Amino acid sequence: MKKLNDFTLGEKIVLASVLIAFVSLFFNWIDVGVASANGFNQQGYLLLIFFIYPVIAIIKNMKYNSIIGIVLGALALIAIFIFIQSKTVDFFGEKLNGAASGMYLFLFSCIGFIVGNVLIKKASVNNGNTNSHETIESDSSTDDSTAN
Repeated sequence: MKKLNDFTLGEKIVLASVLIAFVSLFFNWIDVGVASANGFNQQGYLLLIFFIYPVIAIIKNMKYNSIIGIVLGALALIAIFIFIQSKTVDFFGEKLNGAASGMYLFLFSCIGFIVGNVLIKKASVNNGNTNSHETIESDSSTDDSTAN
């Protein structure tokens, strides 16, 4: 397992985004004045499924395909958009959206998750490794022999 200083910027952003997504579950996801519900009451925890593979791969320093992370982030973003739109109701001829701060915080964490995965992808391309966020370690087989 890596130490905090060993993570790249992209990995830190991904992990921070997942932490923010988890914290958003404690905020109100629905607020219509007389009633409110947090993310756990709205089954928002199910959306955390999209973040499991990237988090485990990053923390355990496993081979990680950041393209899969980008796709999972996009799926989570689409899912939260659908979830927000599903909270729109007609109320005496007016459309009201009951989505509250927790849902929007989760939405922004999905954007951060995607940005972090893009940074991981760029770092892996810059290092010459297209399938993993791990840097390619060069075999340095040069001997440090000193002249006698």
